Amino acid sequence: MNTEGNPSELFGQGTDAKATGLAGSDARPAKAVVLVVAAFLLAVALLIFLIAAPKSPLPDWNRPILGREALVIFLALLAAVPGLALVRISLHKTRGKIMRGVKRLVLCLIASIVSIAAFDLLLGAYPDLQTPFFPERLIWPLGKFGNVEDDHYGFRGEPNVNATFIFDPEKDGGLAMRERRWPPTGEKKNAFTIVRDANGFPNSAVPNSADWVVMGDSFALELRSPDGKQWITTLHDEVKGGLYDIAVSGWGPECEFWALEEYGFPLKPRVVVWSFFEGNDLADVAFFRGFKAFQWKTGLGWADYIAKEYNFPPPRFPYNRPVVKLLLAAAQLLNPPAKIALPGVDPVILTTAGHSSPQAFHPSMFMQMGMAREHLGQWFNWQVAEYDVSKAIDMCKERGITFVLLFFPDKAHVYLPLMEQQIDREKFYNLISPSLPKDWGNDANAYYERVNQNAANVSELLKELCRKKDVVFIDTTESLRNAVKEGVFPYWSYDTHLNLDGHKIVAKTILEQLRQANLLPPSE
Repeated sequence: MNTEGNPSELFGQGTDAKATGLAGSDARPAKAVVLVVAAFLLAVALLIFLIAAPKSPLPDWNRPILGREALVIFLALLAAVPGLALVRISLHKTRGKIMRGVKRLVLCLIASIVSIAAFDLLLGAYPDLQTPFFPERLIWPLGKFGNVEDDHYGFRGEPNVNATFIFDPEKDGGLAMRERRWPPTGEKKNAFTIVRDANGFPNSAVPNSADWVVMGDSFALELRSPDGKQWITTLHDEVKGGLYDIAVSGWGPECEFWALEEYGFPLKPRVVVWSFFEGNDLADVAFFRGFKAFQWKTGLGWADYIAKEYNFPPPRFPYNRPVVKLLLAAAQLLNPPAKIALPGVDPVILTTAGHSSPQAFHPSMFMQMGMAREHLGQWFNWQVAEYDVSKAIDMCKERGITFVLLFFPDKAHVYLPLMEQQIDREKFYNLISPSLPKDWGNDANAYYERVNQNAANVSELLKELCRKKDVVFIDTTESLRNAVKEGVFPYWSYDTHLNLDGHKIVAKTILEQLRQANLLPPSE
């Protein structure tokens, strides 16, 4: 082609070629920077997912766990989406287009952040518009009438509370992990009122003195209900010189001993009643010791310890922010309950005196009930609990205080005769075997023989301790088992606690034995 006569055309072609070359050369540094940032963001997203994502299917019984997967995915997406967008932007061939793409992405991110913040503030101004899916009382340890952190005890009841709540046994029970898939129980909802004093204990006020002091965990925690009385309420009504209830749900023997020293003895009581729950008092020893070791090493509190032990999201995550609540509500819709079987938890149908009921059990009790007496006596958890109870007895005697040890059995202990008669041993053993020590073997019949021999070991050891110390011991196991024979199920079906029928049964036993010990006047 002859271009000598058309220099402008030649110049134009040369200029375009030169410009294209320069543009391609100028785009390379921009491409490199964009790709490096994109790779970093994508690596962060991958790390978040690999490190924080759940390693196995999760049950829906605990709301923080239910929302955890959604939170992890959301945080990963916050890094992954801009990273993928930057990869797309890096495909542009000119530096100008790359820079315009980056600017659009930055503006889009800023607009998104501002929009989310504005939406959060708007929802915060109108609480009625927020989802009830993640109520404050479930965000442990925060809550309107839950527990609060405490440096010494780990946690205690929130002080100065007066609140009423509805307890739905089928959904709110501590073992109701998959309530939508479990058989209906026929149990009605109950209204309970909790009142806490300035110390965070279930009393209307802190008295200057009290004739009786009751120590314990949730089994001694007084909740008032129009549907019936708890045993502690019945005792409260019987005691004329005043009763002070020092109970916090989740406390174990060590916290109860410390609280007796700090809050009980200054009231100069005549009688101290120490309630011991077979279901978790021994396990609480190890868990609390673990917290104290964690606190000493890290300087952090109970909420951080819980987050570490149960692999929760960080306790300081803003769960109460409206947008987070909406995210968790979306998690419930997009992430339905995992269809998994948890060892020893799935309910079994029990029948007595013509009445049938589904019952769920805590798996740890099937291990504890099978422990031989000599092994139980050497167990660190038992030795600590025995020391705390013994020390409390000695300190009461030094002060001229009558000590009463009150024993509440776990529901598995009470229902064991029914389970042996009505449940196929092999099937039930296969269900609970993952929670049992490996050296116990896999013989279902041998396990049941082991349980029959050892189920009463905790109560027997406590009874022996009280005999040696010459103090009153009240065991409610027999009265509860007798009630079962008569057609009464004294525990909530999907929980480890006594229902109102169970409270009525043990209240009668407790009052009778306290009268036999001349600690209460004869009934009129």
